[in-house]
Amino acid sequence: MCSPVFDRMLSSDFKEKTATEIPLPGKKADEIEELLRSIYPYVEHRICEENSFSLLELSCEYQLDRLKARCEKYFMYKSMTNDEALEFVVMAQRHQLSNELIQRCMQRFVSQETNWETLKKNELFSQLEPRYSQQLVEERVKYLEKRLTSCKSTIEVLKMKKSDKDDDDHGPCSYRRHFMMRKRFRELEHSSPFD
Repeated sequence: MCSPVFDRMLSSDFKEKTATEIPLPGKKADEIEELLRSIYPYVEHRICEENSFSLLELSCEYQLDRLKARCEKYFMYKSMTNDEALEFVVMAQRHQLSNELIQRCMQRFVSQETNWETLKKNELFSQLEPRYSQQLVEERVKYLEKRLTSCKSTIEVLKMKKSDKDDDDHGPCSYRRHFMMRKRFRELEHSSPFD
């Protein structure tokens, strides 16, 4: 059986073993139906936006490792907003999903334009384990430092272009070039061709 939990429920001395109907308190019928469709052999039920979170929750509760891995793979390749990235990190730490998924979500979140105050006000941020909130802050600082360096480089290039444009605005010879040419001319005037 694909679930050790189901195996114990249906094979051991639990009352569910002989029951024709098994109550699952707190579970929604449509989510259980999605779960069953996802674990039936020879049927590859698609994981999508609508069922991904409930399937992950149920796969963890009933120890369905293959389904859990499929849910994780879905989350790895899903495009996400800032809030979703933060939600995925919280979900991944709660369900002990791969560090690769957590890192991808963190990178996704870090590279998006998010105000620090907005982040701190997000209730999901307070649910992050300290190591992830620290990593998030460190990664964000690195990202912003790279952006700052890039902006500084762009400013330098623009200054050089402006300087060249200013030189070009004064005719074919810039003041600087004109000054250098006059200086060279005076040197030539005062030097003897026989020196």
